[in-house]
Amino acid sequence: MTITTVFDPPLPTDSAATFNAKAFDTISKLNDWSDEANSTAGDVNDDATAAAASQAAALASQTAAAASESAAAASAIAAASSAGAALWVSGTYTGGDAARSPSTLRVYINRATGSRTTDPALDPTNWAFPAGYLTVVPRTGTAHTVTANERSNCSNAGAVALTLPTTLAVGDEWAGHFDNGRLDNSFDIGGNSLKHNGVIRSGVITLNQLGPVGIVWGGDFWRFK
Repeated sequence: MTITTVFDPPLPTDSAATFNAKAFDTISKLNDWSDEANSTAGDVNDDATAAAASQAAALASQTAAAASESAAAASAIAAASSAGAALWVSGTYTGGDAARSPSTLRVYINRATGSRTTDPALDPTNWAFPAGYLTVVPRTGTAHTVTANERSNCSNAGAVALTLPTTLAVGDEWAGHFDNGRLDNSFDIGGNSLKHNGVIRSGVITLNQLGPVGIVWGGDFWRFK
């Protein structure tokens, strides 16, 4: 709000007629001037409140960004630790500890602090397989039975047929890369099903596409990543 009401107050040096005219004019405009002054003060208060809220929001955003940065750093540290994880042995582990399975040589993450007496590969209740961490396995033949959380790099010139595991935990993945440039490579998902674009398929699925493929088990279906 801008104060637009102006008046010329009377002065002691004015003549009686001028003094009276100025006085009456000033008095007649005081109400309008007061209303405008009050409105301007309200606008100032509103602006101050908005500025305070904006400052609080900015502070909250900075706090969230700092927390996100800390989480990212912790994740990076955990990933680096997992890469060089020690071979698992029976004992007590803290939540977030990484250990390498003696049977699969894959790295698993302990879910919560407690005694761990079973190979992580056989104990999905207490050990999680890190998402996106796939063991690269070269496959040179035409038929293979693959494992969960594997990246199968297939190099045979002929059509390659893969059989996927049927006993799975939520989050298990499989990825395949075919270097033969064929459209008749396939994988067998057995009695499990794959859902894609509302279509459910099971059994042997032909990969009529070039390039890599990746799927993840959701507990009820395989789904393309």
